[in-house]
Amino acid sequence: MDRTAILTDAIEYIGDLLEEKKKLENELMKIDEENCEKSNLELKSTLLDKSPKDNMSAVKPNQVSSSLAKMAKMEVHVEVNQLTKREFLIKLYYEHKRGSFAKLMEGIDSLGLQVIDANVTTFNGKVLSMFKVEANRDFQSRKLRDFLTNLTK
Repeated sequence: MDRTAILTDAIEYIGDLLEEKKKLENELMKIDEENCEKSNLELKSTLLDKSPKDNMSAVKPNQVSSSLAKMAKMEVHVEVNQLTKREFLIKLYYEHKRGSFAKLMEGIDSLGLQVIDANVTTFNGKVLSMFKVEANRDFQSRKLRDFLTNLTK
């Protein structure tokens, strides 16, 4: 084989690979769309199951999103684990509000807690904050949890 034949074969092979790539991407996109539609249907059926039985026909598709918004409102979840006599692991899961993290940090500081490590994750309007803190005095984890719960309300 000469060089031109080899290059021609290579170009054809690359073209075939590109076509195969496009087919696979389209197939993947269809699968993703089907999964999305399936999860939307499951979510709608879950919402319909939670609505009163006699009112099922009154629920319209455009009401589903407003129902989701109402269900999305949540209470603050606070977990405090005592690692050592003066070290605590604090996990807070709450709805994102403007200034809430600053308020939380001010509250932690006002208790005399020093933040050793922090991890904050947000998703869909919710916040998961995890702190490893060290106290300058003895604390009961229950009292610390109650204080943080009241602080983040």
